Amino acid sequence: MDSCYIIQLPWERRAAKYLENNELRDKNAFKLGQAIARLHKALKTVQEDVKPWEGNLYEQGESAIPIVKKLGMEIGEEFYDDYLKTFSVLHDKLPKQLIHGNLCGEYAVYENDEIVGFKGFETYNLSFPRIYDIIWCAGEINSQPLIDVYLKTLIEMLKGYNSISPLTAEEKQSVYYVSCATYLKGYGYYSESDETFDLMARGNRAMVFLANNKEKFMNLL
Repeated sequence: MDSCYIIQLPWERRAAKYLENNELRDKNAFKLGQAIARLHKALKTVQEDVKPWEGNLYEQGESAIPIVKKLGMEIGEEFYDDYLKTFSVLHDKLPKQLIHGNLCGEYAVYENDEIVGFKGFETYNLSFPRIYDIIWCAGEINSQPLIDVYLKTLIEMLKGYNSISPLTAEEKQSVYYVSCATYLKGYGYYSESDETFDLMARGNRAMVFLANNKEKFMNLL
């Protein structure tokens, strides 16, 4: 997931690239949601031939909870209890299919301000809840004031997707929990190496924000 950067001169090429991705995503959020819905319809027609790996997003998040608890973040026990109790039931009811699985902002292809396709299919062959692609593509969760921009983008993407492929009641209820699981499962890959330390630090900030701001992610659609 690409993050919203606060840029200080001189700009680094990578930071500038991420900023461009964010601006394109925010500007085209509704159309991006529609494009993901069309992508999913196309992927569903070939999933029997592809035979994707059937990952369990809920269980991946569950297995990471002991790791997160050891970090001593400002996350109350009620957050974990809610995740385990509520998402365990909702997850089984979510539509699952072959998805992109790594739909970063840079993987959307634009021509003349229109989304014409997606790239970045090299390593993922995954059956997951379909709303995972929407949430991943919406970008990283940031603290105020950028969270308002993020939520507006996420809402527009959900609306766009829903206009092409209606979301179920369970999917609408699960946006928060899929977001939590998306970050939780990352702790199975983080380490204190130079490559992943920054990712872990950003993940920590997102986890604390999610755990303490559930109401912001409920009833978005």
